[in-house]
Amino acid sequence: MLVLSKFYDKSPSRYRMTSSHRWSETGDQNRVLAAKCMQSPFLFVGRIAYDPRLPFVTHCFARFAMPEASSPSFHVVLFQPEIPQNTGNIGRSCVALSAKLWIVRPTGFRLDDKQLQRAGLDYWKFLDWEIVDSWQDLLPKVPLDRAWFFTKFATRIHSEVQYQRGDWLIFGSESSGLPESIRQSYADQCVRLPMIGPVRSLNLSVAAGIGLYEAFRQCVNDLSPG
Repeated sequence: MLVLSKFYDKSPSRYRMTSSHRWSETGDQNRVLAAKCMQSPFLFVGRIAYDPRLPFVTHCFARFAMPEASSPSFHVVLFQPEIPQNTGNIGRSCVALSAKLWIVRPTGFRLDDKQLQRAGLDYWKFLDWEIVDSWQDLLPKVPLDRAWFFTKFATRIHSEVQYQRGDWLIFGSESSGLPESIRQSYADQCVRLPMIGPVRSLNLSVAAGIGLYEAFRQCVNDLSPG
């Protein structure tokens, strides 16, 4: 049973609320609404709402349009990625935060790999991405004073640095990470994700998601539409 459906502007908020739906906890209509909303590349916020006047708990689901930007919010670089599902998942995260994805060859998969597309779902068509043949080809495009290199060999935690809009977050391959030559050349800009358990590394898509969302958290006020 549909309880509420309305459209309005939440200006001058950081994000424009384009639609809001509130519906009961059960029923096929809920799944239909959720499916329709999830077909669009927007950032979603969900919460539980309870009104004592109603005989049921309701879910409140809001769709926020991400701010339009002339340039990417961030740049995410995958150095020679090997597993298509990881790249697909990272691409989806980039779409969610209006970041650009860079892929440095060689890769362990074809860019038309079905597993890559499946992991990115139908968001891949909205992704801003570019592939380069080598690290040397990428270097002229990177403002190295605003680049952060994620590696388990770093001493600084990723959340201890100050990110800015447009920063570059660079991740190594699943099996080898970033080459030692790159780590040594940019040692002052290397950061790591904290790990206190008996694991050698995190999954690449998890690591990229943590890094990207920490950068977004710090810069969220700068990413509002002007």
